[in-house]
Amino acid sequence: MTALRLGLIALFIAWAPSLQAGQCRFTLNNQSALKMEGAFLYARGQVASARDPAFADESWATMKVQFRWQDTMGAYRGEIWLRCHITLFGQRPEAAGLRLRDISDADEVYFNGIRIGQTGSFAPLKPVFSEERLYMIPASAWQEDNVIAIRLYGSSALSGMKSAPVLIRDATTTDGRFRFEGMALAFST
Repeated sequence: MTALRLGLIALFIAWAPSLQAGQCRFTLNNQSALKMEGAFLYARGQVASARDPAFADESWATMKVQFRWQDTMGAYRGEIWLRCHITLFGQRPEAAGLRLRDISDADEVYFNGIRIGQTGSFAPLKPVFSEERLYMIPASAWQEDNVIAIRLYGSSALSGMKSAPVLIRDATTTDGRFRFEGMALAFST
């Protein structure tokens, strides 16, 4: 009986990581910044309603962020969507921002379905290479469960996201921990 229990426990431990496959979930407590490093959900091509937080993304594949286009997309050139869920514990951020660095070519970012920023253009393609972005997230947009959806266009093997996104609780911080010089600021109404 004890051997059977140990066997079942070992089987569960080996199988449990697969329960997380097909998910991207981070938790924001009261930390000042959350580096969103790891597997994001993604899909190739134009995906209707992918910006919608209620969109069913359970069947999407996962890919590690940071990535170079040639390593993950092969010969494919075009649009992809990245999605990730963020659970909020604690106080709602009043001046949060999403920092994207080392990203190419064009991006458009949504937080709970609200467009919070765009750099570059999709049609016609006007790429922006490696310019840092800080997209402000309205305090009113926060819920207990939140979704970041990133629409990204890659036109070459060098495209991609070479740094993980960082969610900053107080994007107005000026104490030296965050430096925003030379970055594209985008605001959406």
